[in-house]
Amino acid sequence: MPGARAAVQATRTRQAGLMATEATVRSGSYQRALHVLDAGIEVEAVACPLLAPLIQEGDVFSERVEDAVREYVGPLKRHLRGHGDFGLYPLSSPHTHAPPPARPRVALVNSAEEIAREVVEIIDRKQMGNVREREGTYAFFATSNPEEFRAVGAFLTTPHS
Repeated sequence: MPGARAAVQATRTRQAGLMATEATVRSGSYQRALHVLDAGIEVEAVACPLLAPLIQEGDVFSERVEDAVREYVGPLKRHLRGHGDFGLYPLSSPHTHAPPPARPRVALVNSAEEIAREVVEIIDRKQMGNVREREGTYAFFATSNPEEFRAVGAFLTTPHS
């Protein structure tokens, strides 16, 4: 819902583009969330099967990722026919943080950022924040190869110049 809320607020034309994993598109969860907030919103969903594995492997800056994003944006651009003014992109990559040059009216909504923002607001409002000296423990769960997950996590949390 946080990503859907931001997307509904961003659009002036009641048109939305969705780039997500195949499972997310198939589930219809984003489409339903958007329609709960605006029953008349038009949603074009595009599954992006190449992006998630690349991003999970830590490949977020390569030409392969840029080419994949360009390929997936194509159907959205055709569908929105110059009338859309935002896209909803749950997949997170540096290439999905800036509007495509040919579409300056596209406002990108990153649902992960919106969810994080809402979680921070809830924690602050409920005064549930923790002090650094009392930092808790972490547990991570992977639905596939845990070693690959660990390697990508280490890569993404290590500063790079």
